[in-house]
Amino acid sequence: MPDPAADLVLPHRLDFEPIIILGLTRTELLIVTVAAVAVCLPAGLVVGVTLGKWTMGLPVGFLAAFVWVVIAGVWLAKVKRQRPPGYYQQQVLIALHELGVGRSSLIRSPGLWDVRRHR
Repeated sequence: MPDPAADLVLPHRLDFEPIIILGLTRTELLIVTVAAVAVCLPAGLVVGVTLGKWTMGLPVGFLAAFVWVVIAGVWLAKVKRQRPPGYYQQQVLIALHELGVGRSSLIRSPGLWDVRRHR
């Protein structure tokens, strides 16, 4: 007899974005794709102009962007494995903070923490 509760939408499953492809969520896939096209398309055009056939630069750029998205998806799946949600986003914020590029809202000071007030 099938379990009727198996078909219910459970609220604890709605907290996170679903994985779409290669271990990437929609937002991650969008960011990786935009970055790949922004880097690979001009690089492909440069390669095409260098070879004397600039029209071949567009397919080369798009193919390189596709390969970059696949490699980034596999790499991010390894990074996210056995980690809590949002782990690598926090690591990126921490790295940017340490480089002096941005500010991290995470508490990074060592020491003991207590829930009581001390005088």
